[in-house]
Amino acid sequence: MNKEKGFALIFVLMVMSTMAILGTALFSRSIPERYLSERFVDSTQAFWLAEAGIQEAGFVLNSGDWTGWANQGATDKVKTASLGAGNYTVTVTDFSGANPIAVSAGTVKGVSRNIEATMRKSGSLFNAALSSQTQFQGALFNDVVFDSYDSSLGLYGGSNVGSKGNIITTAASAGAITLIKNNLVKGDVSTGPGGTVVLNDTSAVTGNITDDNNTTMNPVVIPADLSSLPSGGDYFLNGGAGTLVSGDYKFSSFKVRNGGKVTIDGTVRMYCASLPTSVSFEIALNGQVVINPGGKLIVYADGLFLVSKKGIANNTHRPKNLQIYSTLNADATWTMIGGDGSTPFEGVIYAPNTYVETNNWLEVYGSIVAKRIFYDSVYSMHYDEDLKVEGSTEQTGTAGSQYSVKQWKEQNNPYPLN
Repeated sequence: MNKEKGFALIFVLMVMSTMAILGTALFSRSIPERYLSERFVDSTQAFWLAEAGIQEAGFVLNSGDWTGWANQGATDKVKTASLGAGNYTVTVTDFSGANPIAVSAGTVKGVSRNIEATMRKSGSLFNAALSSQTQFQGALFNDVVFDSYDSSLGLYGGSNVGSKGNIITTAASAGAITLIKNNLVKGDVSTGPGGTVVLNDTSAVTGNITDDNNTTMNPVVIPADLSSLPSGGDYFLNGGAGTLVSGDYKFSSFKVRNGGKVTIDGTVRMYCASLPTSVSFEIALNGQVVINPGGKLIVYADGLFLVSKKGIANNTHRPKNLQIYSTLNADATWTMIGGDGSTPFEGVIYAPNTYVETNNWLEVYGSIVAKRIFYDSVYSMHYDEDLKVEGSTEQTGTAGSQYSVKQWKEQNNPYPLN
């Protein structure tokens, strides 16, 4: 019996030893698993701290308030701030340039995540396909598409088709934006606070519909070197051919009629200083202005602007090379008539205090800003994303330059565990 008890005791001791070994192993394993889990949580928090630093960099670049930031050399700024369980240090290099770089390091309990963001300064007036201060009435004919492309990459089509054909208005009324007859907006649509968007007859918006637009449309500023020029009187070409070479011109009015053709060679800036009740710029009766490759036409007009049929051929195919600015402050209508659609309008119009109407099967590449836009009988509107680049147009910065993130990347592994 004593012998049996001895064997039993030995067995019990063996079982207890085995369990102790297993328990020690499991406990030992639980330590690194818990460690890894804690490190993952710390790393995630560090990432969001780094992101907070990038967000603060963007805010301070746009506000210009560098309170709490220290100078680091002549062109850099740095700031360290505690937040939650850790802190972040963000450095902005070349803070006054067009493309400052923000590098932010978030740290929690010794775990760091680093984010680098290259900013782009966008001071362009043309940040949407269509921008208006009052009601926008959409096209009346079927299958009109609002989308985007980048003219710096080539012609519209194929892989060069985007979804930033945004339409915005500061109007805050019901039906501030109305789309009918199968209109398709490949982009966002935004009204002023409380405004509504009306979609009829299977019209659709692929992006966001919001009512928080408060864009300020500042008046046009005539460059002093243009307004101070002596007037060249009325430019009137009634048939025949003419050429404008690089330079600045001031006319009372500019009119091309009856098959006349004016060629633009080089960069031409023109100020048409007529009375507001008069026609400043007119292309009619098969007249035409042709912008040659390498050319650019920038027009400032105090009065009405009328273009009929195939009025302006922009052979550079870059909307930034045809810029039209209106100082008119009246509920008048600018009309562009595209004829059979064989010659599209490739340019930008900035008319913050008057009306713009596009009609008669005109295809538009570029951007339009106006007090009110009526978009009728038009094929399509293709916003040029290249217009957002700082310095792309003559009036850059009139509405205030803003920084946004151009490129974003994380500098290290997602969550280092060593």
